[in-house]
Amino acid sequence: MRTLGAIVAAILLAAAQIATAQTALAADRATAAKTTPCAQSIASCGCTITAKGHYEVMHDLSIAQGLTAKNGCIDIKASNVFLLLNGYSIAGDNTKSGIGIHVLPGAKSVFVEGVASEDSTALSDFTELTSWDVGVLWEGAHGILDDVESALNGTAGIELNRATGNVLSDFTLHENAVYGMWLKASSNNQIECGSFHSNDNTGLYVGCSASGPSGKRCKGVGASNNNHLYDLSSTSNAIGIAIDLGNSGNAITDNFTFNNGTADLADKNPACGNDLWYGNHFDTQASDSGCIQ
Repeated sequence: MRTLGAIVAAILLAAAQIATAQTALAADRATAAKTTPCAQSIASCGCTITAKGHYEVMHDLSIAQGLTAKNGCIDIKASNVFLLLNGYSIAGDNTKSGIGIHVLPGAKSVFVEGVASEDSTALSDFTELTSWDVGVLWEGAHGILDDVESALNGTAGIELNRATGNVLSDFTLHENAVYGMWLKASSNNQIECGSFHSNDNTGLYVGCSASGPSGKRCKGVGASNNNHLYDLSSTSNAIGIAIDLGNSGNAITDNFTFNNGTADLADKNPACGNDLWYGNHFDTQASDSGCIQ
């Protein structure tokens, strides 16, 4: 039989859980109230794609036009979305805050195409995302990102966070303050036919550290496993391509990595763990076992 004190404690705990749930529900409702759904023709920053379908950016976009409740220029919440960027620029500012394009958790089969159409009046043939904290933050599954340039951002040109089964191709990521591309707790993705150069830390980093390859695991952050990274160029970064400790089963093949400051290629797993390095072209490699090829 429980004592009076135990019963009181149980009642207080239940009350606290109810209050927490109510607070979370209120926060969700507040966020929903702030959401501005994107029209099919997107003319300014600050909207969220909330329904499946075909969307097009029609003008250059800027952080000065406003941001979503999640601090993005364009958020994508729905699945089965095709977003044509038409080569228009998506610009942050000198604070390097916010996110250019954010594919939210739960969004599946999102296709973002950056190339300019024949009808576009953009000055570039592909979309440029500049001066954000993260140019593209992808947290969805089984999507495609193609033909973007992401430069001069704070954390990364492109970040995959808990993202699975995506294909990223034909991109250029340069002069970002930490990473060109960061795969964090993201598995079974295909990264191909892209270029990284002049990023302050690592061109392409697979791991959980916010400040570069550490050789340590991060508490509470999952691994990035079974990604295919191939036909990439990574030059003039501190490190070209790096796999951190605890990330396994990644295939890194047919990449060209030269003139990187610390190393062209690096794997922090002992003897590269279960990662496969094959057919890469490089001058220096950071692995004591010689398992990088």
